[in-house]
Amino acid sequence: QNIQMPNSLPLESSFADYCSEQGIALLAAAPLSMGLLTRRGPPKWHPAHPSLCKACNLSSKICDENEVDISYLAIMYALAHSQISCTLLGMKNKNEVDKAVHAAAKFNSIIEGNNFDLPPMIVLQNILSDQEFATLTLLLDDHNGPFAKATEEGWSQWDGFLEAETFWDQWKLQNIDSSNNHSGHSGVINDKLSL
Repeated sequence: QNIQMPNSLPLESSFADYCSEQGIALLAAAPLSMGLLTRRGPPKWHPAHPSLCKACNLSSKICDENEVDISYLAIMYALAHSQISCTLLGMKNKNEVDKAVHAAAKFNSIIEGNNFDLPPMIVLQNILSDQEFATLTLLLDDHNGPFAKATEEGWSQWDGFLEAETFWDQWKLQNIDSSNNHSGHSGVINDKLSL
């Protein structure tokens, strides 16, 4: 089905609201924002603006000070949005799988009680510990939270398509430079990228 997006959405609407009204399922990929919302932080090549990276780093420190796992909060926040049909997580070991299962299991009482259409913060208030919810509320504070400056500067979100395209262009240039300086397999990689 070919879907036409309107040229503009009403200010009180969102892309998620539009999709919901049209019967379009949404899925969330990368609720940890490619490492931004983890204790270890993002890889050096991450495409987010430095202001957003700084805000995420500060958020991680706030979580650590409050003995709350930032990754857990990010996953729970993504799962709490009823407009998102599926949240995709990348997991690299059994411990991460166990943590994800534990997080998802917390939603059983919400789902069984048919309360999943509640606003996300109400859902989270009912399933997070008091300390977790207080920390999340602090992180999401539009005026004093760690994202306030990045939001004010317009860097609290990033265009994934544009950023991905920019990243791959830069990656190709770096690898072309390295293939000119070294013999080896980097030319094969570059050939495959251009397919």
